[in-house]
Amino acid sequence: MIKTKKIKGLAAAAFFLFCLSALSLSSAAEGTPKKYKAIPLSDHMKGAWIASVENIDFPSEKGLSPREQKKEYRKLLDSLKEAGIDTVFVQVRPAADTFWPSKTEPWSVYLTGVQGKKPGLFYNPLKFMIKETHKRGMAFHAWLNPYRVTNSTDAVLTDDHFAKRHPETVVEYGGKLYYNPANELSRLHTEELIGELASEYDIDGIHFDDYFYPYPVKENGQEVNFPDSADFAKTGNGMSLEDWRRNNVNTLVREVHETVKRVSPDIAFGISPFGVWRNKSEETPDGSETKAFECYDKLYADSRA
Repeated sequence: MIKTKKIKGLAAAAFFLFCLSALSLSSAAEGTPKKYKAIPLSDHMKGAWIASVENIDFPSEKGLSPREQKKEYRKLLDSLKEAGIDTVFVQVRPAADTFWPSKTEPWSVYLTGVQGKKPGLFYNPLKFMIKETHKRGMAFHAWLNPYRVTNSTDAVLTDDHFAKRHPETVVEYGGKLYYNPANELSRLHTEELIGELASEYDIDGIHFDDYFYPYPVKENGQEVNFPDSADFAKTGNGMSLEDWRRNNVNTLVREVHETVKRVSPDIAFGISPFGVWRNKSEETPDGSETKAFECYDKLYADSRA
């Protein structure tokens, strides 16, 4: 994943053959977006991540004027286009806030520095970014994080934020707030948001990156368990804790895919799973020849599924 403040560095480093593993790009859109010639999804992509969380790539800082944001994004796109990039994955929901005037979540804090504050009277960053991307013959994929609510427990949420109105959907872990993958209401909220995005914007794809449980946190050398024991006791239904957690993730993936295809069949839904599914061993002969952190066992995402 490309995360750099320098546009030229981003453009150079971003160049990669974006081959998504099996999840839905193989069954993606057969149609052509309305305003430009689409890149066939059966072909290769040369894609770049544009991260907005913590103002990593765009916008470069909170509180820039619409004019300054537009100038930055155009310059970024031109650099990527020159480097041969044909697809951008833009983080439009960096936490539980958005880069468009959503009916279900507030404006992103990474735009203005204040969550819920409009970035401009007549300015819709997402609409602008899509238009500029398509104008250059590039595909636009909306990149979302499905579980992250805040990057800090000190973050200020708007009074009408879903997480505030439904605190039962949220858990604290490692100094951050997350929507609980086991909570049906939080899952339905995310699906509603994605349905809104898919129905109202001329995007080419919807994409998840960190779609799994958080990375394990340690305190005093001991791993801290994710706080879902009460949920597991209620809904485990005889499964192991690990299988139950994977089922929670699989349910979100399946239902989001169904939502996207129901609302707009031409939009692709894809996922960039963690790099290592499982290490090869006697128990997992299909694993990779690695000795690394395992997505399946540690983050509870069965990327091969």
